[in-house]
Amino acid sequence: MNLETTLNDSAASSSCHTSSQIVTSTRILITLCALTIIFGVVYSTNLGDRFLFADEKEYYGLAGNLASMQRYTYSGQHPSVYRPPGYPLILSVLRLFGAELVHLRILNYVFLTGCMLLAYRMLKKRASGRAGTIAAIIIFCYPVLLYTAGTLYPTILASFLLLTTLHILTQPDLSAKNSIFAGLLFGFLILTIPSFVFALGVILIWLWFTQKKSRAKVVSLTLLAAALICSIWITRNYIVFRSFVFISANGGLNLILGNSEYTKPNSGYDVDISAYYRNTLKMNDIERDDYYKKKAIEYVLNHKAQSIKLYALKALNYFNFTSGTDTSILKNQSANILMLVTYGPILTLFILRLASFRRRPLTPFEWILVILYLSNALFSAIFFTRIRFRLPYDFLIILVVALYLDSFLLSRRKRTFNN
Repeated sequence: MNLETTLNDSAASSSCHTSSQIVTSTRILITLCALTIIFGVVYSTNLGDRFLFADEKEYYGLAGNLASMQRYTYSGQHPSVYRPPGYPLILSVLRLFGAELVHLRILNYVFLTGCMLLAYRMLKKRASGRAGTIAAIIIFCYPVLLYTAGTLYPTILASFLLLTTLHILTQPDLSAKNSIFAGLLFGFLILTIPSFVFALGVILIWLWFTQKKSRAKVVSLTLLAAALICSIWITRNYIVFRSFVFISANGGLNLILGNSEYTKPNSGYDVDISAYYRNTLKMNDIERDDYYKKKAIEYVLNHKAQSIKLYALKALNYFNFTSGTDTSILKNQSANILMLVTYGPILTLFILRLASFRRRPLTPFEWILVILYLSNALFSAIFFTRIRFRLPYDFLIILVVALYLDSFLLSRRKRTFNN
């Protein structure tokens, strides 16, 4: 009788603890989301109509012309193909309703809040609400995300789309409906940042090995749905420019910036390509893009040893806590130190989790997060690596770290209970 009473009391205590933990996790999540939005409103209002970077003005102009003229153009006369259309399309919807620059910045904080909610939901479903709360706390305490959300860049939107599609595609026994929906979203992600086409390939391979029952259907539906969305814009480019352009015509510029005689592992955009640029003055965007690609490939083929070394250093630079360019998100020493003390612990815990794989094997969910993060370093190094391009993938190791910390707290609680 005493044993039965003890077991009942233990079960009741455990149930009470779980309920209390859920309430606490929910309150913390709501608080973090509210603080993010409040910060976004205050910060965006303080910035007003100022553009921090030249690229922001271009995105704003493209969105404005889309809203007012239903044309994808900078000048209002000549159609453009230089930048991918996903982010300007989203911004143009708000511009139709009279949104100004301040409101568009706040939209990024809404997407950042969405990333917190998705991280919480993903980990609550796969581990616990505590793991989700840990992820949300890390996201909020990672200041570069708050800063980046205040810029008119597609980084935070891309992060939200990436987490959404992963949340869908990492479910067991994926349905045809969810496969199509995730594929459509991923297609729009590629329209927002074309380099995510590589991530799509990685995810499709992972799906082939994890979706045992209907892997052919899941992979084909996801791929076809993504291809459908991308093909609409590719067709537009061909009709307008009479040339095949995969989403945008800036890949050549990124390639020459990452593969030239003046490129350094951490140079980013701060590379002197004036000699190449002078030869493109009479070219259109597509011709210029092709020229840059050709010259970059020529440089690699003619300097194989240097290029291999440069590639390895660029891949290593993917994990850097700062970027050495004038257009960097982090411009001063104090910001670099802040990035070091926030990204450093995340990366360290991520490495520790990988080092413990023998004792606690990675789950299929963790595998895709790890593979995406590490393989993107190798892919990005083909061009060049910098913090802003890496940020959507930083959410993935935050998830891994949150799961690791949650398992550590759980094992510690078990040891305390046993003692």
